[in-house]
Formats: sequence, C-alpha cells, structure tokens
Amino acid sequence: MTEFLLQFAQNIGYFLILPIIIAWSISFLSSLLSQWLTIQTSYTITAILSFFGVVIHELSHLIVAIIFRHHITEFRLWQISDDGVLGYVNREYNPSSFYQKLGNIFISIAPIVSVTAAICSLMKFIWVPGLYMVDCKR
Repeated sequence: MTEFLLQFAQNIGYFLILPIIIAWSISFLSSLLSQWLTIQTSYTITAILSFFGVVIHELSHLIVAIIFRHHITEFRLWQISDDGVLGYVNREYNPSSFYQKLGNIFISIAPIVSVTAAICSLMKFIWVPGLYMVDCKR
C-alpha cells in the first residue's frame, strides 16, 4: 500500500505539479522579457519581433478548437493593438458535450506542443553542425 501511495504521489508530482511550475516559470520569464524589450525599444518593436511566435501560438489554438468542433466566433492571428493583445481566438462550445469540454484542455496546451515543435524544427534546419545538438525526436 505504501508503495502505491509513493508511486501515486510521484505521478502527481510529475504530471500535475511539475507542468504547473514549468508553465508558470515560462509565463513569468516571457512577461519579464516582453516588459524589458518594450522598455528598451517600444511596444511596436516587441510586437513585430513576436510575430512568428504569436501566429504559431494562436494558430495552434484555432486548429485544435476546430478539431474539437468549437464554434469560432472571431480570431486574429496577429495584431498590434492599444490593449497589448497580440492575437486571440474567441470561440463557443456546447457545455453539455463531453467531447467539446475535453477539447478545452487540448486547446489550452496546444501552444506548448506547437511552439516546441516549431523550435525543434528550426533547430534541426539551422543548427550549426559540431555544436551542441538537441534531440527533438522524443
């Protein structure tokens, strides 16, 4: 019984607590970097430099929302606006549909997968041979 509880606690740590800590850390660092870049340059420069990341991020939300049959009411893959929002996907779903409710989880984590895949793809094609290589096959 104790082994089961230890394994359960370890799984909770790996699959719940660790991802939350990593997501919070990435969000915090991203926010800090954006603020610093905006102070050093301007919001417009920050928005322009974020173009590809924002498009990949929002496109992943959009594609997964479509896969889970959410109704897309409005979206912007990229924009420069006064409120600081660089992109968004507004959608509606049927709360009585288990499939569409399950989709909310996948829609939320889609950018993690897509941005990671984009970074690995870029590294594979532009990485200088002989330097430290990252294995993106996992």
